[in-house]
Amino acid sequence: MFIESTFAREEKGIRVFAGILLALLFPFAARGLMDVTGIPFISSVIYWLFCGIILRLIMGQRLPYFRPQFKRVWIETLILFLATAISAYFYIRGSGIREININLSKDAILNIFAFSLLNGCFEQLVWMNIYELAGAVYKSVGVIFSFIFVGLIHAFFWTRFMPSPGFDNYIFIASQAVIFVIPFIMYIKTKDITIWSIQHIIYNLFAVLFANFTVSAFMHIK
Repeated sequence: MFIESTFAREEKGIRVFAGILLALLFPFAARGLMDVTGIPFISSVIYWLFCGIILRLIMGQRLPYFRPQFKRVWIETLILFLATAISAYFYIRGSGIREININLSKDAILNIFAFSLLNGCFEQLVWMNIYELAGAVYKSVGVIFSFIFVGLIHAFFWTRFMPSPGFDNYIFIASQAVIFVIPFIMYIKTKDITIWSIQHIIYNLFAVLFANFTVSAFMHIK
């Protein structure tokens, strides 16, 4: 009994350490690999595949899809999509776009799959993996390091090649906070990110269709 208890504590300690390490180091590793190769997509695939899908399986947990339990989170869902609409409006406006022209070039269509669908499905899986690992003992620690990771990965990786609006609009900042916090609550209540993935895909589409984020920019940085 004592040996089992000691082993369980040690296992949790390893999980916490792994989650914190991933949160603090991977954003810099992703940026370093991108700078060396000049291809953001390579870092992104590692991000989605190894830090997302494979890590989840190593953790011994199911992939958190297709069990949305909408009735338990319908209020959060409405808030999430309202915040998404508000954030998308200010994203387009802050990107310097004066006329709304949907970009349906070949590059943009390819990036609907390469970025919008793949990132929309798997990015938040990485965030929840960090939450589960770093929060193995105290869930609050998982929340904190998930927040830290999101800030770092966007600051050191995504903003290097993606269209980024100005962050001087308080409504945009507030809507971004809601877009992150509300799905977190939904995951805690349901252990599922299906609704979150749908929202993330839709939000990513705005960058591709309206902010001219093409597959060329995703495959090669200047």
